[in-house]
Amino acid sequence: MDTDNDGILDIVSSSYYNGGFLFKGLGNGQYKKGENIVFADGSKMGSKDTKGGFTGCSINYTDWDHDGDNDLLVSDLFNQGTNVFINEGSDKNPKYSNKKIPVKTVSNNPIRSFSLLYYDWDKDGKNDFIGGGLGLAVVFYKNIGTKNEPKFADFEYLIGNKDSYSKKMKYWASMRGKVNEKPSESEWPEDKWHISIADYNADGKDDILIGDNYRQITENKDLTEEGKKKAIQLKQKMDELNRISNSLRSEIRAITSKARKEGTDPSKVKIPEDMINKLNDITKQKNQLYPELRKYSLTNSEAFGRVWVFLRK
Repeated sequence: MDTDNDGILDIVSSSYYNGGFLFKGLGNGQYKKGENIVFADGSKMGSKDTKGGFTGCSINYTDWDHDGDNDLLVSDLFNQGTNVFINEGSDKNPKYSNKKIPVKTVSNNPIRSFSLLYYDWDKDGKNDFIGGGLGLAVVFYKNIGTKNEPKFADFEYLIGNKDSYSKKMKYWASMRGKVNEKPSESEWPEDKWHISIADYNADGKDDILIGDNYRQITENKDLTEEGKKKAIQLKQKMDELNRISNSLRSEIRAITSKARKEGTDPSKVKIPEDMINKLNDITKQKNQLYPELRKYSLTNSEAFGRVWVFLRK
């Protein structure tokens, strides 16, 4: 992607917790050190300046307002759905407004995705949304409006279904702390999906490629009996902290969900201070516990990145 129209390709990378990063191309395969994408007012994408930042964001450059330069189209799996940030400058000197323009379906539902593509999937001349990672599935938001004034239907499944996530969650729960299958033996992509579209088998049809994040769990054979007892105690403590944390997060989601249904921007909802303080305290305790958990882990973990191909019929 040439973000500033200088004839040199740049790299734009989304970050799970810290918004978007730009690696400015210098030519000859060289790039500047990655920096947060900066808005016209100097605030950085992913910081508190953007009213909560973005988690699991996916970034598209597209001329949303049809004025001849690319704007930012940013999706967020959890908090803020999909928003447009208008380029108030030019392609050569982009200046992105910090004002969010929410993009929702005709039913007023947020468009959420870990990895989102703005692409004409059904070849009707209008860009649609293809989202990956929502419930371990790939979904399609059809543009039922026009090319210049898009309107999006609620999603339908392209890969997976409404039970894909719960099925995998049950598997993860059953395998917690246990040795799991080898990466080559699993039957479905794992966590943190990133999707691409390409004609993989050259049959004239768009196929979907999914990159995932997989962890191979093996037994830690170096742990002594005393170490195993310590590991069990630490795990029980972490399980309790997770239980409290999950309960608090559920309460917060219920508050923001209620606000969303009432037509209020979730980012403007005031969460009770004692709830936030308690969640922050639990997070602090968990962070202090992680080093010991790693030291006395009953299992070893190795991360793999894999690519899956789903051919279009």
